[in-house]
Amino acid sequence: MNSLDSSVSSSQFSQWIDQGKQKGQLTDAVATSIVKGFSRAFEQAKQEGSQAPAVITTLFSKELENIRNHNALSDSLVTLLKEGSKAAILFPKKTIDIDWVKEKAGSKKRKQDNGESSSSSSSSSTASFSILPKKEKVTSKDLPLSLLGQLAATSYRGKEDNEELLETLLSLPKSERESFLKQIFVSTGALLHTLLTKAGGDITAISTTFLHALEGIRNAKIDLDLHGLPLDDTKLYALIKFFPNVTKLNLEGCSYITDAGIQATLGRCTQLTHLNLAGHYLSEKTKDAIATQLPELTTLHLISSNSGVNTVTDEWLDRLGKNCSQLENLYISINTVTDKGTEAIAKNCKKLRKLELLNAFEITGDGLCKIMQDCKLDSLVLENSKLSDRDLANMSGYGKQLLNLELYDCESITDKGLEAIASGFTQLEALTIEKNDHITDSGVESLTQCKQLIKLNFTMCELITNKGLDKIITNCPNLIHFSLLYCEKVEITDRELYEISVYCPQLIDLQFNGKHLITKRGIDDLTKNGKFVHLGLGTEVDDEGLHVIAKNCPKLKVMNLMGSPVTYEGVKELLTQLKSIIHILDIDDTKVTSDQYLLLKQEFPNLVIEF
Repeated sequence: MNSLDSSVSSSQFSQWIDQGKQKGQLTDAVATSIVKGFSRAFEQAKQEGSQAPAVITTLFSKELENIRNHNALSDSLVTLLKEGSKAAILFPKKTIDIDWVKEKAGSKKRKQDNGESSSSSSSSSTASFSILPKKEKVTSKDLPLSLLGQLAATSYRGKEDNEELLETLLSLPKSERESFLKQIFVSTGALLHTLLTKAGGDITAISTTFLHALEGIRNAKIDLDLHGLPLDDTKLYALIKFFPNVTKLNLEGCSYITDAGIQATLGRCTQLTHLNLAGHYLSEKTKDAIATQLPELTTLHLISSNSGVNTVTDEWLDRLGKNCSQLENLYISINTVTDKGTEAIAKNCKKLRKLELLNAFEITGDGLCKIMQDCKLDSLVLENSKLSDRDLANMSGYGKQLLNLELYDCESITDKGLEAIASGFTQLEALTIEKNDHITDSGVESLTQCKQLIKLNFTMCELITNKGLDKIITNCPNLIHFSLLYCEKVEITDRELYEISVYCPQLIDLQFNGKHLITKRGIDDLTKNGKFVHLGLGTEVDDEGLHVIAKNCPKLKVMNLMGSPVTYEGVKELLTQLKSIIHILDIDDTKVTSDQYLLLKQEFPNLVIEF
């Protein structure tokens, strides 16, 4: 996505504010506060990793409210400043005329006061307020990619607030428009996804004006991410018919789509390079179509939460390997697959780099060694495997390039296995060992040889104690993600939190649970660097601790408070402070009541709250 030039936008906005000073609409002090607020909004958006105009204008609106609290700003002036900021952000090289912005903002307010709807079903209607000056010729260089994302969010039947922008897009020379739209779709794939989300997954509910704008790229190669949308077979088919050259298709979470719908889709999408059907039931006929009709496939995801669904056979893997030799990423459940199946993949898919095998009951170290040797994997995920310490030692001879290793329910692995990992997988950056009751502090200590480690997950490793924790903290300074969930012999105090803050300064994700002796002081030591994105600090976090987190963690997206004594008031303070940032909050088994949970859901409708 194109980055926005904050210096140019700020300079232009300052000039526009000077116009207001000259016209006597703003005092010097207020004008200075507004310009500084505009610059702070840009800087905060940059720190949060997004320079989308919608994010910056939202942050600037908050700055305006703070200024308003200390100065007598009228509603009309606040509206004018908000609209002027949009123009400065979206068209940083255009000259903004204060009278034009005032006229636009005023016409918008008059229309709202008269109770008129801003929506229209006519493709020739004009928006009540647009960031485009009337009759101004605009080229694709004037339209940031993020602006088209905003367009997608509002261009569906019943809420066509940007028809003027659509018409401007349509007025571009055909070749220029097509090139611009292709850039959006090929680089992000987010535009249509946002559009369809707003339209409830129904392509027939998208405005005809917008579909007209898309005509130029109907035959382009499209990345179609439909994750979680309420599409049914009919709507999916209409979409695939509209875009016949889809190369990436994600249907994970589309629960209304059936096996028959997937079959029909695969019949039209023979150029697919990426296919995600995670969670879907697939018939043998559909699985056969995947293995034989998609020669360009590089990524295939068929894993289901139901271990008995979508399992494959040795014969199917042999067909897949022979017909999909370009495979680079494969995620499957393999209940009955043996080394014969994995060897077929190793023989035919030399480009394979990422492999995830769930329910790998029958796979031995020999089969895995063959894949490691022939395919040069950089990521391997195994669940329910009989993998032994000896197997890991044999595999390590071919694992110099392995970056990620995840072992779930691999009960035969002991400290010897960890020693083999540490000595053989020398480039390892991420290691997960989950549900293992054999690994001790001795094995954990051996991992300190892995100087590249940035992620460690020891969930449900019951024999690890504080001794192992101390070794990791003091010897793995590059850690970014660290989890000790359900490690019951580990006891976290303020001392451990302080040491983590000192020795692991890059950490942004820390997870542990259970009862630990931590206070707001320890939480402050841990979080004062302001970097945390994901936190779970056990059951002793109270409202005072939440207050510290709200103050110190402006980037926090996920917070686990399960079992802690936090109250509705403490949770609300956290969410109010971080409402535009935080996405997921677990308040199960806290002091928050059912009624208070419903109030939180009403006040923060976009937040996923687990209760």
